[in-house]
Order: sequence, then C-alpha cells, then structure tokens
Amino acid sequence: MSKHGDYLPQQEAVLIDWGDNFAAEITAHSAEWEIPAAEITGVSTALAAFKTLHAKAVSPEKSPVIIEEKNEARDAFKTKVRAMVKFRFENPVITNADRVRCGLHPHDTVKTPIGDPATVPVIAELHPLGNSRVEIRAHDETTPDSRAIPYGCNGCLLKYAWGPERVTDYAALTQSALMTRLPFTLVLPPEASGARLSCAALWQNEQGRLGQPSAIQSVVIA
Repeated sequence: MSKHGDYLPQQEAVLIDWGDNFAAEITAHSAEWEIPAAEITGVSTALAAFKTLHAKAVSPEKSPVIIEEKNEARDAFKTKVRAMVKFRFENPVITNADRVRCGLHPHDTVKTPIGDPATVPVIAELHPLGNSRVEIRAHDETTPDSRAIPYGCNGCLLKYAWGPERVTDYAALTQSALMTRLPFTLVLPPEASGARLSCAALWQNEQGRLGQPSAIQSVVIA
C-alpha cells in the first residue's frame, strides 16, 4: 500500500479482504475509538451487500444487471468507508499503529517543509485606464498564454512606488497590493496622475512565502 496513494485497493477481491479486516477492527475497537454503533453497522451492511453481489458477478449467473448492481454496491461501500475515515479517524485516540492495522495510511509525524514559490511572474503590460488607475497584466514565466495563478499560491504580490522618476531599486518599491486575480486594476490617489508608476511582482504561496521578483516595469499614470 502506497503511503500517498488511495488506501482502498482497486482489485475487488482484494478490496473485499481489506473490507473484512477494516470491519473487524472497527467492531473490535468501537468503544475505544468512539465510533457509533450505527456507523459500524452501516459499513458492515454495505460490505455484505457488495460481497453478495460480487460473488454473483463472478459466477455463471452473472448478467449486465448484476454487474451494474455490484458496481453500485461497491461504490456505496467505499463511500461509507471514506466518510468514516474522514470524520472518525481524526480522533487523537486512534494512533498511527491503529490506522495501519485498519489498512489506512499513517499520519505524517514530520511535516514536509513548504518552500518558496519556484517560478517568477512576468508583468506583460501596464495599461493606464485614466482616473489614476492602471491595469496590470501578468502571467507565470512557464505559462505565457495563461493568466492562472500557480498551484499552491494565493496571489501575486505587487510591489510598487510612484513619483516623478522611474524606480530601479527593489528596496524603493515600498507599497504593496496582493493581486488574487489577473489582470488586476491598481487604484492610486488622484495626485498620482501624471506621475510614473514603477512595479515588480512576486508569487506568494498559501503560507505567505514569497518567490523571486519580476523585472521592474514602469508606466506614466493617466
């Protein structure tokens, strides 16, 4: 069983063996693991229905109707199991050893470090809209034809400054805005009209970590 794959076996005969073991474990430890009897009955009943129809589906009496009923019973059993695992097996009284004995994946005890975003956004266009507004069009360096934010990122952090001259030093980009959708319209104060906007963009992941900045781009604010 792969630690990161589906814990439910794909082969039906193996799934039945897995189900027998799972049902036996949750029945034996129902009180200790605080699993309601009605939920255990639901899993056991669904497993029994699947086993009965599976036996018919591999026998000479099989038919398209029986096979369809068997598939529905199998899926119903899987649904019952997944619901129980999701809502009952997060109970801290259930240890990793218990989970493995039930045929489930153990919880990770060492969290995988989350790294910085690996790619860089590209500011493709700064389009003045008037009234001190600038539309910012950007994309990831690896997907120039898509405006999608990379997986694992919650947005693109825009670092910017405006004034009489173009800014070439990243440290001088002292203002920021999180662009959660692209393109993005940056609204500046009325007094920014006629000044020059300079900006760079960085991907920000869901933990707030930042990637490398894009090249600084500049445009005159209308």
